[in-house]
Amino acid sequence: MLVVLLTTLGALTTHPQATLLGEKRNDVDGGDAPTELGHSGIAPLNTFPAGCQTWTSPKRILFVHVGKTAGATISSTIESVGDALNITVIHDGMAEGDVKDAFTVEYDLFIVSTREPVSRVTSAFNYYHADSGSRWSPAYFEGDDGGFDENFYNEDLKSRVKLFNDDPIGFANLTDGYSSITGIAPATVKALSLCFPQLPGGLNAFAEALATNGTCSDIARRALMEPSAYEGHMAYSAAWFLGQKKSADDETTLLDLMRMPDKHVFHVAKENFDDDFAAMWQWLCFSTAPQTVSVHDEYEGRVQERHDDIELSEVGRTALANALVDEYYSLRELSALSENKLSDPTTGLPL
Repeated sequence: MLVVLLTTLGALTTHPQATLLGEKRNDVDGGDAPTELGHSGIAPLNTFPAGCQTWTSPKRILFVHVGKTAGATISSTIESVGDALNITVIHDGMAEGDVKDAFTVEYDLFIVSTREPVSRVTSAFNYYHADSGSRWSPAYFEGDDGGFDENFYNEDLKSRVKLFNDDPIGFANLTDGYSSITGIAPATVKALSLCFPQLPGGLNAFAEALATNGTCSDIARRALMEPSAYEGHMAYSAAWFLGQKKSADDETTLLDLMRMPDKHVFHVAKENFDDDFAAMWQWLCFSTAPQTVSVHDEYEGRVQERHDDIELSEVGRTALANALVDEYYSLRELSALSENKLSDPTTGLPL
């Protein structure tokens, strides 16, 4: 059973019923109970198959799905096994307080999807670019109502939508990026696309701007460094997730929890995905790994030229890597903890 905790445009959306699989679940004491969850949306303890030598008692499992790391394929495959695995997933811009919801119980096993940071940001930048053919395509921004039914919005909201469309760069500098416009892509997404429209070359222009001054440079840094300013995966890195604190009164971070002696960690690197993913199922005491349910971004209207724009100058690569220093640090710490010794989560390369 897969339980996903996530947010959309900054508002917590917990979908316990939509993500529960099967007719029954294992209760906390290991017995069967109807498919129901409490307020937190936390998956129950997982009971491992008889004969499992690694885990001889039920464990609670947390999957940290870092964006643009093949985490959707991991989640979809977990979903496909139904009640054979109980796991809670945190993903995609959970506000700080929402991550704390996941800390209402103690986890025993942690799985983290990873990707070399420059590669991860490259994928995120290109996917969310307005001309990528994704859901952030230019048509999404047409009209004062952003392409949505104008009757849905009140007059105040429509006036903010108009300001957003007329001057997204100025709007992004004036707001937290989410723009308080429910259902409308945040200003930072459109501002980035207007600041860095080059094809090819948009990614490199964005990266080089991180080390310069100006309006577009400021927007580039905000998108990369401030999660509240960007509806995308760039700022929601492994460093962001692993650095979240347990509560306002408890400075313990998720990484601190993973360091505790009775905890166990496993990473799955995108660059070494097939081997790492197969090893993950062995780690979870599956005698046979399930069929991988691949999730690709081969969506209708995809602009391949944008997704192939991955070249970085020495200046651009250095500026981007310097901006991601916290992410590299977190992945190095994760490497020391991970029981997967097939790959290095910092680089993704096989060991």
